Amino acid sequence: MEWVSNALYVEHYSDSFQFIDSLKIDAATYTPTDASKVIWGGYFAGSDFNFVVTGQSNENDDDKVAVMRVAKYSKDWKYIGNVEYSAINTYSPFEYGSLRMAEFNGELWIRTCHLIYKWGDVHHQTNMTFRIRESDLAKLGAQTNVWDFDDSPMAYVAHSFNQFIVSIGSKIYSADHGDAYPRGIVAKDITPNDANPWANGQGYHIVDFKGETGDNYTAATLGGFKSAGKGTVLISAGSIADQDKSFTKDGDETGAKNIWIGVTPTSGGQSTVKYLTDYAFEGDTTATNPVLVKVNENRFLVAWSTRQAHDLFDTSHGNIQYAFIDGHGNKISQIYNMKGRLSDCQPIVNGNKIVWYATGGNGGQSSVGTAPTFYTIDVNNGSSAGYNAARIFAVSFDSNGGSVVSSQQVKYGSKVVKPA
Repeated sequence: MEWVSNALYVEHYSDSFQFIDSLKIDAATYTPTDASKVIWGGYFAGSDFNFVVTGQSNENDDDKVAVMRVAKYSKDWKYIGNVEYSAINTYSPFEYGSLRMAEFNGELWIRTCHLIYKWGDVHHQTNMTFRIRESDLAKLGAQTNVWDFDDSPMAYVAHSFNQFIVSIGSKIYSADHGDAYPRGIVAKDITPNDANPWANGQGYHIVDFKGETGDNYTAATLGGFKSAGKGTVLISAGSIADQDKSFTKDGDETGAKNIWIGVTPTSGGQSTVKYLTDYAFEGDTTATNPVLVKVNENRFLVAWSTRQAHDLFDTSHGNIQYAFIDGHGNKISQIYNMKGRLSDCQPIVNGNKIVWYATGGNGGQSSVGTAPTFYTIDVNNGSSAGYNAARIFAVSFDSNGGSVVSSQQVKYGSKVVKPA
């Protein structure tokens, strides 16, 4: 699944990373009403359905504008229906953050962000959360206005630079990277209950940042959030620079970041933070934002790249570093090294392999005609591999996912791939 040149494509590959088929999703199914330009939100492969979230800008702060659409498809990508949101205090959706989804008791939960209607003289950035019943796309609740983190049932954070959501058993949790309200990495139990659908659950402060309210720079990132030990622990991962050296009386200083692991007992105990790397603040190497992959309840992969420190505009990445940790954040393997690149593709576990792909240039931007490279890591022994794959971005289906409207061959080297 990729959003490329303002269009949505789905491709299928075999377990040996050979191209099988491809389709272009009919734009009419995911375009919000009256949208002249679609803003990409995200994709979720649910247990019974696929979901796509898109939006459009709302430059006049108009409550009538459909600023977000959630489109529902069958597992073979036949369009089923959609639900749209307006009057949700949104000037522009998905700005300066992310969008992630989770399933919980037959519901689709969406955790993302937006620029809200003018707060004073500015369009302020915050997170927002939605509950949708999957069977009929009924709206069950949302948080889109300004709250206090401790009092908000869906864990209001502003600014929120990254949003995560995870469900386990009878609980659902959020996590955010905040720079002011609160200023830190925070998580919260956002589980509704039958007696009170707006129940205010336990909040967790995982990492607190120095600096002042209004400082956008936090010298840190949040890259992953998972549950462990059947919901008894929340595991988070990110990168952070020495806070004492980053925030001084003379102003903010940029320096090398290291990989941190947060371990948060859901019973309410204090979070602990452990480190996988020890790059010197004044050194030449810094860690990039990591990814966190759950293998099982007591085994996780943490993977990151490195780049030159002290250069905020350097988007080049070195080789991938990775290690396995247990459900208490302890490193249980060596730190491995592999040639390759991380991407916005969240790795999955397929058998005994962790799998992801990357397309485009070193910066990770996709483009039509760019073949993916697949990467694998063995969950048992840590061995890694990479596979180049031919791709096609040129098959269009009708709005019901039925007959082929058009197709085109795309050639990679000496190999020509034809649609199935």
